[in-house]
Amino acid sequence: YLRFQGLIFQGANGSSSTNVYATGGANHIELFACEIRGSQRQGLFSDANTDSLYIIGCNIHDNGGSGPSSRDHNLYIEGNNHVVTSSLIRGAPNGYGIQLYPSSSNVVISGNTIIDNSRGGVIVGGEGSPTRGARIMGNILAFNRGPGLSTYWTGQAGSDNIVRTNLTWGNSGGSIIGNGITNQGEINADPLFVNRPGGNFTVAANSPALG
Repeated sequence: YLRFQGLIFQGANGSSSTNVYATGGANHIELFACEIRGSQRQGLFSDANTDSLYIIGCNIHDNGGSGPSSRDHNLYIEGNNHVVTSSLIRGAPNGYGIQLYPSSSNVVISGNTIIDNSRGGVIVGGEGSPTRGARIMGNILAFNRGPGLSTYWTGQAGSDNIVRTNLTWGNSGGSIIGNGITNQGEINADPLFVNRPGGNFTVAANSPALG
């Protein structure tokens, strides 16, 4: 039952580093309006025994780049009942914006802008006990150099994973692909950022992302 508000977490270095590490059964931890940037590996990593981690209104960007190919992520999430919402998640140079893997349950990812990540926007996956009960809703998944959202299962696919009313655009690997998910109401349209090259990811007044 801790809240970290308005802080910058940056510059973790080492072969298995992360700027924020949730472990040891950590639960009911909130990061609100924080910035997580410039780690050599992960931006945030949560272990499988964590519960109720809330990431709200954060700016998470440019984490990773020194690890094995495609294995550094802005958010690397395991555990249960987590929420990632209203955040800007961008620019992972060697991985995904968010990776749910190898096991999680009842994670909500909603209302985020997930863009410009090298491997893809979001990957939902599993190994052994696969991800289940994920709710990925109302996000902008755009301009990633892989799929907007994809899945990866080493065995049995996950279950009850709902992907609903996400806006996808300009993802070079496709929009929303893979099995083990139910995709509903996808919107494929330009989000009309005010000034993406200049770092202003507010959407214009006529953006199809509104609402």
